[in-house]
Amino acid sequence: YLTVQIDGVNYANAPFSASLNYYVIQNPTVVGNSIVTKWSVDTIQIEQTIELVGKAAKWMFTITNTGTSPKQVKVRYLFDYQVRDQDGAPICIPGGPILKKETKFEGMEINFDYWFTRDYLDSTYTVQGVHTLATEPYMIIFANWAYAYRHLFDYPDFDPNRAFYTPGEIYSPQSDSCALIYWDLGIIHSGETKSVITYY
Repeated sequence: YLTVQIDGVNYANAPFSASLNYYVIQNPTVVGNSIVTKWSVDTIQIEQTIELVGKAAKWMFTITNTGTSPKQVKVRYLFDYQVRDQDGAPICIPGGPILKKETKFEGMEINFDYWFTRDYLDSTYTVQGVHTLATEPYMIIFANWAYAYRHLFDYPDFDPNRAFYTPGEIYSPQSDSCALIYWDLGIIHSGETKSVITYY
């Protein structure tokens, strides 16, 4: 689900806290190969476009300030990974280890622009997903979804010893992986538009 933080206030369309849904100005609408949803929070216009591009889904979030005052905006998207029947899909960073526990990357630590999700470990996987960044985030947290999903933005329960993939387990919470991806759009001035793009 999507969270947009405007001047420190979180607006999300999480199933348990759907504050963003009160601001819908366009319900999900099919446009060609995409689905477009729009919200208006005070003077901030938010447009989410999910588009089929080859084998990938492209997520694009476009934020426009229609008011006269500058706004500080951050975006977080929670991707809940389930590959085939594996709810806790292990995550493979190119050239790095297979991640099975909560792991955080910040700033210069994000020296990769894609990763794999798989149904099982590297030697036995049969289905693979690929997540590719187009807009560089300032932080990525790979987490156990059962613990992370109730936090709309910050994740204070992060625990590097908490597994999100347990060999032989395919159900939550023993196996339940997700990615929290954070982008800082900085100050958006009157009439200005900024966008975030990522693919899975």
